[in-house]
Amino acid sequence: MNDQEALNLIHKTFWSYADGRIEKVKREARAFVHYTSTDAALSIINNREIWLRNSTVMNDYSEMAHGEACLRFCLFDDVETSSRSRMILDSLQEGLHDRCAQWFLETSQMRRSYTYLLSISEHGPVSVASGDVDEESQYGRLSMWRAYGANGGVGLIFGQAALMEPTDVLNVYSSPVFYGNPDQFAFEYSKILTFIDQNRGQILQMDPDLFWRNFTQFLHFSILSCKHPGFSEEREWRITYSADPANEHINDEIFNASSLIKREFRTVNGIPQRIYKIPFVDDPDKGLTGITLPTILKRIVIGPTQYPLVVHDAIAVALLRADFELEKFPIALSQIPLRT
Repeated sequence: MNDQEALNLIHKTFWSYADGRIEKVKREARAFVHYTSTDAALSIINNREIWLRNSTVMNDYSEMAHGEACLRFCLFDDVETSSRSRMILDSLQEGLHDRCAQWFLETSQMRRSYTYLLSISEHGPVSVASGDVDEESQYGRLSMWRAYGANGGVGLIFGQAALMEPTDVLNVYSSPVFYGNPDQFAFEYSKILTFIDQNRGQILQMDPDLFWRNFTQFLHFSILSCKHPGFSEEREWRITYSADPANEHINDEIFNASSLIKREFRTVNGIPQRIYKIPFVDDPDKGLTGITLPTILKRIVIGPTQYPLVVHDAIAVALLRADFELEKFPIALSQIPLRT
């Protein structure tokens, strides 16, 4: 088996679910929306950058715990799934299941402490068919305004290329959220095990370290991108940066000089915290193109507010200063009568 064949098999083994979601997004020509406060939206436009914040300051920290609980269920708690995992993984390498379980336990605190996230949502009707009216582009999504727009929110709508383009140069990765309980998560994990079992002969021909690295990466992102099914209407994707403090220079200026993703301390809602920033700046020499804000930002929806025209004015001026052609750029006023 040559290197490309091994990589193709690895991809089919671990990333079929994500590939299916990506193909659906492309087929339906989906856009993506980031719901946020007016202040944050203006900061994104004015500074031409977007922040990834630590998972521990997420709106609901239990989201991270849910993903870990689902994987724990597969590896430890559910007798049928854990037994099958042990049988199939150990057929590749003796003790591989236990090694996986140990990896899960040893990396939990690192994952919780050094994961930085940005949440975005698929934009538009739940199903796309001829004749569908895209009311979300005019009004936004009511549940998201209730979550993020009680005091005036903004929906920033990005083209799908902003999410689908490779981001290896930034070490930032996007993944669709899987909405499921532990049983549903175990069903998906079992499908991975079945594929491994059916392709054991080929997998045994590849570099064991290649398989291990991709297996743990798959488990890592599965934990980060799993939420309770009660949140499914959000249709969320996550943009994730996994910091490596042991190999990142502690001085922000030195780190930023050598990295395309930028890092600094900010105080947000009274909490001082480290953030990572994705700059909307092309750097062709380093393989980063097509991410300037006028290229990827396609539309803005201003959420329910007592002062829609005032907010519209502030957004419009910020866009002009950021080199947008305002006469060609759609800004919608939601004006949903939001009850709080």
